[in-house]
Amino acid sequence: MNERVIMWQSWVSSFLVSVLLAGCVAPAAQEPSLPQVYESTAIPPKIEIPAKLDEGTAIRIALQSDPRLGSWNAAVDVARAQRGAAWEMRDPQLRFDYEEVERTSLPGGMRMIEQYEQYQYALRLYPPNPFVASARKSGGDASISAAAAELAVAERGIAVEVMRLFARISYLEKDIGLLSRLARLNLDRKTFFKEKSAAGEATTGESLSAGLDYLEAASARDTRRRELDLMRAQLGHRLGGAALDNVNLIEPDQRQDVNADQLDEQELISLAMANRQLLTAAEAEVRSAQAGLSEIKRGRWPWFAHIQGGISDEQRDEGNESWFVQAAFEVPVFSWFDGEEDVRSAQAAEMEARLEGLRSEIRIQVVDALGSLRRAQADLNRFHEETGGITQEMESLLKDVRSEEGVDPELTFDLEKSLVEAQRESLRCNFECQQAVIGLQEATGTDLSGSVR
Repeated sequence: MNERVIMWQSWVSSFLVSVLLAGCVAPAAQEPSLPQVYESTAIPPKIEIPAKLDEGTAIRIALQSDPRLGSWNAAVDVARAQRGAAWEMRDPQLRFDYEEVERTSLPGGMRMIEQYEQYQYALRLYPPNPFVASARKSGGDASISAAAAELAVAERGIAVEVMRLFARISYLEKDIGLLSRLARLNLDRKTFFKEKSAAGEATTGESLSAGLDYLEAASARDTRRRELDLMRAQLGHRLGGAALDNVNLIEPDQRQDVNADQLDEQELISLAMANRQLLTAAEAEVRSAQAGLSEIKRGRWPWFAHIQGGISDEQRDEGNESWFVQAAFEVPVFSWFDGEEDVRSAQAAEMEARLEGLRSEIRIQVVDALGSLRRAQADLNRFHEETGGITQEMESLLKDVRSEEGVDPELTFDLEKSLVEAQRESLRCNFECQQAVIGLQEATGTDLSGSVR
């Protein structure tokens, strides 16, 4: 009995060492190099908005405050967890068999019956298929890359939205200032003609026309103010629901250093192919689908169903102890006809077709964005060429007229009105150029400051 206990303790010690070694053999999963992502998926607290807010700071606050990024963060975490499961092993089995054996023999014609007990202790392991695990690891790497790229796409979209809002708000504030000036000018004209009409020096129609001009300018100004309130509210929502009533938004960069005539279309397309995270995500999805197909194919190669080793002890008078090792193989036969490979192959082909379609779409987006920028800058240049000298002359003449005495006020009104309208048109052309630059940056997935030649 004591011998059995000693043997049992020895076997348990061997078993524990075997389990520890089996755990050490499994390769540690190493994550691929990925873009920086948020570590927490919790909704961040509201961030205090500075009294003076610039575009870059607003983008950083928006990225920290947007709760939608939590879902993309969670997708990255899920992809990492799934990749870590590629090399997971099934738990080993500790097997114990007991059997009472009775053998009958006839030595020398005499019938003899032998009875004894037989014990068997075994450890069964289920080694993972390294070929399948390698394919799963590749698919996991691709899934992580796709999730990280989708997170980057979301972050880029938020940044572009903030840039557009900043440019729009700056444009509206300046346009409201010009419209207010125009409204005051038309109100002065209305008062002027009303006084002249009372003195019999002007018609009622002239006073009425000036009043209608005032109402038109005031209506346009009020419309712009409502639009400005809406844009500021949208920006506040992007910044975590902050109120921007007392926040001074610093005017963003005019982005005048991007010259469309010096941009090469093919180089911009190459830049977009290298930097658009949407394309990176689609390429990763193709690799993931191909890894799934490879997993199905490799799973049809024969591999161990299990490996088992242990001790068999026959409790006879003389004792009979033996060691044994057994191995069982899985030989896939019916899985060749289940159609799973056709499904995975079709999925991979679908992902590849989507990728090619996305590449074509990105090319079109770059060409369209570059065309929009060229048209906007051409309009601005044409406006400056046609009116630049005249506008300067009008400003100089207006100063001279105001300083002189006895000048007809109607002439001053007309000069100032024409000047304000020219300034509004120049402001609009500049705003269209800024929006076009932002659109080209969005299409290429990069900052174009300094131009790409």
